[in-house]
Amino acid sequence: MNSSVQMNDADFDCWPTLSWIAEEPMAAIKEIVDRKVATLKSVSPVACVSDVLELLEFDDAGAMIVSRDGKTVVGIISERDIVRGLRYYGPEILNVEVACLMSIDIVSCNITDSVADALSIMKNYQVRHLPVLCSGELAGFVSISDLIDMPAGRA
Repeated sequence: MNSSVQMNDADFDCWPTLSWIAEEPMAAIKEIVDRKVATLKSVSPVACVSDVLELLEFDDAGAMIVSRDGKTVVGIISERDIVRGLRYYGPEILNVEVACLMSIDIVSCNITDSVADALSIMKNYQVRHLPVLCSGELAGFVSISDLIDMPAGRA
């Protein structure tokens, strides 16, 4: 059940209200990643869903990077992926490996991209989370909330 998260335009109704971003000096994604690097976590594709749920709850997060080595992104597992898996696996979903549910069509941004670039990628691909890469390796993970919560004048 490897499927990408699909959203409709209604999920992105906030985009027109973000026009102020184009008028402000552009912050690089690096600024957000630098603030979050201590909390960057990934989960193995063979981890159980129960372990992922525990980590998501502890970190108050909606998604996690899936990686075998902590450097290469092989997928993203989100609460939405898990909820969708409930229909197929039922209560046994807690014992299912992450690889069975994770999204594998990964869209990412580069550490040197601006916040506006990352927001544009999220809008164009209709995703809420982006792995941030530096020289092809995982450097961070940002959510749409991270980007729109930038202090005024820094996005």
